[in-house]
This record gives sequence, C-alpha cells and structure tokens, in this order.
Amino acid sequence: MLHDMGIDTGIDLDALIEAAELAEHLLGKRLPSGVLRAGPRTRLTPLPA
Repeated sequence: MLHDMGIDTGIDLDALIEAAELAEHLLGKRLPSGVLRAGPRTRLTPLPA
C-alpha cells in the first residue's frame, strides 16, 4: 500500500515478489504470502479460472 502511494519504503517490491516466486518454485509448494498473491496494485494479472 505504501508503495502504491509513492512512499519510499526502501523495499524493492518487484524483487521481493520475484524472490517469493522463486522460493515457491524451488520448494515445490505454495507459500502463504499475501504479497505474492496480491502483488502491487499496479500489476494486472488475470483472475484464476
């Protein structure tokens, strides 16, 4: 939310999401990550079928 408001948190949100995706891939299971599921509000992804 802070990222979307333009407030600098010092966290690279895109890199954080990429790291979480890689961790899921390497572990072979879904991680309980709200950030990974939602992503930044500016990222548009299709809804699951």
